[in-house]
Amino acid sequence: MSLITLPPEMLLRIAELLPFSHDLNSLLRCCQTFYGRLNHFLYHRNNCAQQAAEYALDHNSILPLQGLKRVGISLKDCGVDVLHEAAEAGLFGPINYILDTGEIGIDSCGYQNTDSWGYEDDDKYEREGGTPLYLAVVQGDGRTARLLLDRGADPSADTGPEHTRYPLIAALRGRHYSLAKMLVDAGADITCRDFSDDTPIICAAMTGNLEMVTLLLDRGADIFTTSRNGLCLFLAAFTIGSNPSLVEMLLDRGGLAPEDEVNSYLASAVQRGWYNVIKLLIEKGADLEYKPVERPVPLLVVSIIIDRFDIAELLIQKGADVNARDYDQSCALHYTRQEEHLPLVKSLLAAGADVLATDAQGCQPLMLADSVAIVEVLLANGANYENSSEMYDKALMRAIIQHRFDIAEALLQAGASTRGSDDFSLVQFACQIGGLRLVELLIDYGADISSNNPLGMSTLFIAAKGGRVSMVKLLLVRGADVEEADRDGYTPLMIAARNGHRGIVSILVGHGANLEITDESSYTVLLAAAEEVQAEVVDILISLGANTQAKNCTGSNALIIAAALPNNKATVDRLLRDGGIDVDAQNIYGRTALFNAAMRGQAEAVESLLAHQPPADLTAKDHWGTTTLSMAVRNGHTRIVEMLLAAHDPSEPILGTKDNQGRTVLDWARRTATGEIWRMLAATREGAAVDVIEDAEEAMMRFRPTKCFCDNTHRIQAAQAPS
Repeated sequence: MSLITLPPEMLLRIAELLPFSHDLNSLLRCCQTFYGRLNHFLYHRNNCAQQAAEYALDHNSILPLQGLKRVGISLKDCGVDVLHEAAEAGLFGPINYILDTGEIGIDSCGYQNTDSWGYEDDDKYEREGGTPLYLAVVQGDGRTARLLLDRGADPSADTGPEHTRYPLIAALRGRHYSLAKMLVDAGADITCRDFSDDTPIICAAMTGNLEMVTLLLDRGADIFTTSRNGLCLFLAAFTIGSNPSLVEMLLDRGGLAPEDEVNSYLASAVQRGWYNVIKLLIEKGADLEYKPVERPVPLLVVSIIIDRFDIAELLIQKGADVNARDYDQSCALHYTRQEEHLPLVKSLLAAGADVLATDAQGCQPLMLADSVAIVEVLLANGANYENSSEMYDKALMRAIIQHRFDIAEALLQAGASTRGSDDFSLVQFACQIGGLRLVELLIDYGADISSNNPLGMSTLFIAAKGGRVSMVKLLLVRGADVEEADRDGYTPLMIAARNGHRGIVSILVGHGANLEITDESSYTVLLAAAEEVQAEVVDILISLGANTQAKNCTGSNALIIAAALPNNKATVDRLLRDGGIDVDAQNIYGRTALFNAAMRGQAEAVESLLAHQPPADLTAKDHWGTTTLSMAVRNGHTRIVEMLLAAHDPSEPILGTKDNQGRTVLDWARRTATGEIWRMLAATREGAAVDVIEDAEEAMMRFRPTKCFCDNTHRIQAAQAPS
């Protein structure tokens, strides 16, 4: 009878009598029939063994393992990689017991995938993981590693041909340096290469450990070893390990290969600030003038930028070109600006640095210096204080802009001109930025305070415009012309009044400034203040005796100007109160203050003018025959229309009065006003009796108040007449 024809009960009995799981495993793999009939038995048997092994590992006990042996189950076939898991967990008892049984080799590779079906070699699964020693090293467990080595573990055993790993490389990658030294002392292969083709010494260099690299070199490691991706020992130490002491040691031991790019290493060392490495690389022949392509900056300039002045001094001593330019045409002197750079500046000058070197913006070192001591050194070495650039004009200009009194004084003492490159006085720039001490300094050195800038502004004008009281006082004491006007005819007093600088107005008038001087548009100081809604200045000017009857080129007095502007009620009230002003005065267009206020929609000004005694004339017409009410109606100012109607004497006709175009107020209301104004006017007794011109639909018009308030014919837009 053949084996395959045996009944299932007999097959099961045979399986029960087999002592080892691998024998049972072989029986199952004879054919699919056996697999189907016996698989459940194998699963049950293995599961029990696996549970026992897992218990032993979980509780660090050898008793379950001994029990497995008594029932004839091999530790190799218990379903758990017991030796490797014990090594990984650092379980001394199980490790010693398992090794004592001799069933699992101390250098065997643990498996990661317990499913071994389909392999031709039944032991294939044993070579998928690391050795016990490797696993202990990965965990950084020195005691377990020592135990395994003492029990005879091979310190050079690898993890197999696929993804080959070595304990020594694992220790170095994990920075377990004491373990690595233990393995080296135990005779580990220091020339081994793992799956990435890295050697132990390259791995040690990548971690930057000087002691391990030195140890490996002393034990015979190749200083010129290279991995397959071209990573050499020196490059690994320099770029990855980033330990200057390690790099120095390699250079001292000749670790820089002739074919290595020494210049790029020098550039990188300068950027990292590795003084000793730089010194050694220079001795190896590195080019001091090397500039990286990606950032063409001289190494000397780089050292200054990173504030490593000791490196800069070293490069100067070794002969670096002190006038080498970067991409912006700047040289080393352009970067030595601060007080801390003074010794370096002296070294650069002693080495022949050019104090007249000009960068791409036209700046020379003197212009960029932020230290008066450096300025003095540069001046003593022939720096040109009159050089001008696109950025700062002159060195003195930059000192003024930065409020550097000390530098400005040093430049002036050396003979710097107080005039800019455009021949205008620099004192005006000092005045603009509020540098009182600088202004005084410049005047002491002969600055012309009477000259004007390109806009025709004098120094006093600029100070008055900026509201700088102390500066105005200083300039007046130093003889500034109080009446000097700009090209538009504005005097310092006028610009101070326009800008609301009350204190300066009083000071200038106190120094004889003419209150009644006029600009090109015939504006007096009072008219200018009224136009800029400077009520407090208007009050001061009236108190100082300003002429309230003065008129500008359009014939408008202060009241006519103020009434047309928003937020100017205080000025209107001040002029009406005791300004002695003619409330019904007309400009060249025949318009009064009330007319302008109504036209511009300034209800508060209208209210003040109507409340004045005597009140403003409601019936006055401009040169086009337009009344105040008509203009308010045409611009849709409902509240003002109400005030004008309330102030109007009902006995005097107003709605039927025609302008130069033959139209009445109601005609304009029909054409341009809102429905509310139209109904308001038509409902009055006078309005009901006035005939209205009925325009064709296409002729119905409405004004644009935001563009013009006065043109009768041109600035209009088509609109539907209000109902």
